[in-house]
Amino acid sequence: MRRPTRQGDTRFISDHEGFVGRTPIKNSMPLRRLLAIVTSFLVLATAEAEPESEEQSSQSANSRQRNSASDTKEHEDHVSPDQRWRVHFTKDGEEVTKITIQSAEGAGQPLTLYGHEFDVSCPMPTWVVWSPECDMLALRLGDGPRFTRTLLYRLKDGAWQPVVLPEFYAIEKKTALANGFNLRDELIDADHWQNSNTLVVKYFGSFEKGDEGDGYYQFVKIHIDASGQACVTGAVDVPGEE
Repeated sequence: MRRPTRQGDTRFISDHEGFVGRTPIKNSMPLRRLLAIVTSFLVLATAEAEPESEEQSSQSANSRQRNSASDTKEHEDHVSPDQRWRVHFTKDGEEVTKITIQSAEGAGQPLTLYGHEFDVSCPMPTWVVWSPECDMLALRLGDGPRFTRTLLYRLKDGAWQPVVLPEFYAIEKKTALANGFNLRDELIDADHWQNSNTLVVKYFGSFEKGDEGDGYYQFVKIHIDASGQACVTGAVDVPGEE
């Protein structure tokens, strides 16, 4: 699978779990171009979390009723689309310090999804994306402007259990480091659910060496099987790009 790119930059399907990668580091882009991509990526993520007006909030509520859970990013306290679970965001100013989930009726103790003793607060946008059946949720954590991550949970026997995500671009990262490049950015953002067991993550990773840079930008499909194992199954087209 190929997409039009600038001269000297070819993309290809690698042998790593059907993952879309790039050519060797020698076809690197200027760092200023890479920085422009990172900036636009972060602007989009920040815009998604801007406070809504009362009218916008009402419109969003109506939109959530029309759309499935798989398309909605929840940035604040909310009840799951199936009305069974309540998610609570604890904040210190604009920073998220803890996120918990509990039954909507308030039974049992809240489970901490994020905010354990070893966790630090998230200064960047943070959100939850529910699967269509509300038996899985993806939690995007805004650790900082250059690094974000996604935590994945599934409901098993009435309890929420973590699912380990696969490493993205493992082979390409190894190649970059072997060629003297350093990891500069890694943004792993839960975007939407393609179906009941396939999460789509917006991934951006960049490397730099002096004034050279290289990177990967792709919407990645992650399949979670019945045993709770997650694996990369491919990629989907980036919206707005041919």
